[in-house]
Amino acid sequence: LTAARERAESRAPAAFGWQPGEQFHLLGRPVTVEHREGPKAACMQEDRLVLTLPDPQQAEAVGLEWYEAFCRERLPLLEQAAWERFRVKGTAKPTLRLRWMTSRWGSCLSRKGVITLSKRLFSLPPALAEYVLLHEYCHLLHPNHQAGFYALLEEFVPNRRQHDRELKSGRCRFVK
Repeated sequence: LTAARERAESRAPAAFGWQPGEQFHLLGRPVTVEHREGPKAACMQEDRLVLTLPDPQQAEAVGLEWYEAFCRERLPLLEQAAWERFRVKGTAKPTLRLRWMTSRWGSCLSRKGVITLSKRLFSLPPALAEYVLLHEYCHLLHPNHQAGFYALLEEFVPNRRQHDRELKSGRCRFVK
């Protein structure tokens, strides 16, 4: 078990550190971190995230604050796109929550009508993020992964297997 863990850790990418030149994915596209000196701020400029910092040691805090705000801004857009498609099933619109998740893209408490999504979702291309949310919406009607669940999911995403492979591909680099 220890040897297997060591092999897995050796293949894992280095932790993201918000350093100049480092890249992560945002909506499926690579973004390069850039630092500038000045009052604390963060903004996107084309394919760069510019962190303006009074002290370079603040890069992670400023970067994460920016990313979390980005997630909160994008969530309603993701929700609108997916719910427009799913609401025909007649279920009540669930409450969506965001949190850092490392082993899942989302989870659904079907009885409570609550879906929790990983903040990592916003690193993915929008079509994959929408697929994840549709997957969780399907759990509102089918809490398990049995045949009925997959039949419903394939009504919305006929190429779901391709999306599943893409989600497991590890092509996107996450900030956390």
